[in-house]
Formats: sequence, structure tokens, C-alpha cells
Amino acid sequence: MGTAVELIVTSFDGAARDRKRVERVGVVRRAAGGRKGVFPRAQDRELAARRLCRGVRADRLAGLLAAVAHRERIGILLKLLGGEATHRLLSKATGLKAGPLYYHLSELRSAGLIGPKTRDLYVLAPNGRRAILAVLAMERMCR
Repeated sequence: MGTAVELIVTSFDGAARDRKRVERVGVVRRAAGGRKGVFPRAQDRELAARRLCRGVRADRLAGLLAAVAHRERIGILLKLLGGEATHRLLSKATGLKAGPLYYHLSELRSAGLIGPKTRDLYVLAPNGRRAILAVLAMERMCR
């Protein structure tokens, strides 16, 4: 029997907006000793790992993780999760001065996580929304 992991991003009104599914990441069978939920053979583990990693580009993943692996950038993404914000509002929310804030905003823009809606008005890109929600889910799983 296969297993699946599903991440559903739900809006505040309860409608499912984005659904990502990783199917059949492992084969779970009953082991000879009667234990449940173990991979009986190394071959099954290797097959599951290959299926899970199919299509993953390490350079793209590293760039995405580097973009969100900074306290100030996570603060910016959290602020933008609540809606669009100006440079001044982001500066006030994060406590960053203009130069450092500009640097972090450009890193987030380069990663495709945020975009300018208009001049001096920033908004989360769809990938940015997914990334910050995944970061929040990871933080809750590690409590």
C-alpha cells in the first residue's frame, strides 16, 4: 500500500486555493515480525527515495532555501502574508533601515518570492505564499 503527503493551502474564507500532492513516497508493508509501518527492504527505501526526488533540482531548491533561511526575510514574508506593504511599512515592521531592507527585498525578488505590485508597494508572489506557509508548517512540526 502506498502513502501520500498532501499540503493544502486554505484561504481565510475556507476555500482550498492551492493543492500540492506528493504521491507514493514510500511502500509501507507489514514486516515479518508483525510490525507495521516499516520498510522491509532497502530496495523499497531506495525506490521511494528515487520517486520522491524525481524532478527535484538541487540548485533551485538551494536557492529557495537560502532565500527563506534568514530571520529578516522570514519577517518580511510574514508581513506580506497579511497583505501588500510599502517599503516604509516593511521597514517599520522589521526594524531594518533602507539599505539592509533593500538588500533583503532584492534577494526575495530574485528568488521569485515577492514582486512589486506598483512602485514602492510589495506583494507576495504565489511561490512566496507557498514558501512561507511551508516554513510555518515546518516550524509547527518541529515544536
